[in-house]
Amino acid sequence: MLTNPANRREQSRREVQWDAECRLGGSFAEGLVCDISRGGVFFTPAGAYRTIAHGDDRSAMAFVEPGDTVLLKYSPRAEADPVMVLATVRWVGRSAEHQAIGAGLEFDRLD
Repeated sequence: MLTNPANRREQSRREVQWDAECRLGGSFAEGLVCDISRGGVFFTPAGAYRTIAHGDDRSAMAFVEPGDTVLLKYSPRAEADPVMVLATVRWVGRSAEHQAIGAGLEFDRLD
């Protein structure tokens, strides 16, 4: 696991607390987007992730690794439709800034 590479950020981030879901294949984790920028987010799971096919719980964020492309769904406002974006996992580990385990996700660009 890597640590938070905050010194490599290219854009400033805004702290938020938005409900979110991170999905890769048949596995997903529910949690929060803790900060966001034009380029990406920090996602932290609420607990263990679930494997859809088996319904079993596993350790938080163990289902992703750097380089994976995930589907991130988040809700900036409770009454609004959720935003769904593809993102690339840049790092997985503990964020000293947020005092939480999670993943740095970079939004994929659609050209």
